[in-house]
Amino acid sequence: QPSWRRCGGQYPYDETTRSVRKTHAFKSFTPYTREQEQLLAGRTNRGSTHEYSASPDDLVFKSLAKAYSTYNPVMSDPKRPPCRKNDDDSSFKEGITNGGAWYSVPGGMQDFNYLSSNCFEITLELSCDKFPPENTLKMYWDQNRNSLINYVEQVHRGVAGFVRDLQGNPISNASISVEGIDHDLTTAKDGDYWRLLTPGNYKVSASAPGYLTVIKKVAVPNGAAT
Repeated sequence: QPSWRRCGGQYPYDETTRSVRKTHAFKSFTPYTREQEQLLAGRTNRGSTHEYSASPDDLVFKSLAKAYSTYNPVMSDPKRPPCRKNDDDSSFKEGITNGGAWYSVPGGMQDFNYLSSNCFEITLELSCDKFPPENTLKMYWDQNRNSLINYVEQVHRGVAGFVRDLQGNPISNASISVEGIDHDLTTAKDGDYWRLLTPGNYKVSASAPGYLTVIKKVAVPNGAAT
C-alpha cells in the first residue's frame, strides 16, 4: 500500500538531517540524489499508527500514491483484509494512506529527499510478509509490474523547462516557486527543472540572485509535462 510520508511537521529540517547523517543509506544515496537530479523515488517499510500530517505537496503525494495503487489489484481492492486480524487499516482509502496517519519515521529518506533535494519519495508496502518465499516472487512481480510502470510515468506530470539568461546561458540553482505551495525546487546545472504538479492552473516563478523574477501562468493537463 503506497503511503505519502510525513514531511516537515514535527521533524525540523536540522533534526532530520542529523538523525539520517549517521546512516549508511544517507551516505550512499545523498550524493546520488543531489548529483543525478533525481525526481521520483519509492521505498518499502513497515510500522504502526500515528496522526495525519500533510506536506505542502500533499495533493501531489496522493496522486503519486494512487498512480501506484490503482494498477495493483490487491492494493486497490476495497475488501482486502488486513495483514493481521486486529490491524487497523482504516486510514487506507483506495489503497493509500498518509505516512504520518499510519506511522511516523523520524529521520527517514522521504523527509530528507523532500526537504533537501528535488526528489519526491513514497513508501510502497508490497507484502504482509517481510521476507516472502521465493515461490511467491513472480506473483508479487505480476501484481506490481503495471503499478511500477505507471508510477515511473508520473515524472511527466507537471511542468518542466529551462531557466536561461538573455544570452541563452543556463542559470543553475535558480528557485522554482509555485504560488500557494510552500516548497521550492531548484534548477540543475543546465538550468533545467521538473516540477511535479496535479492538474490545474498555477503561477510558476523562476528567481535567482542578480536576475529579475519571471512569473508565468501555466495549465497542467491530465497528461505529459507542459
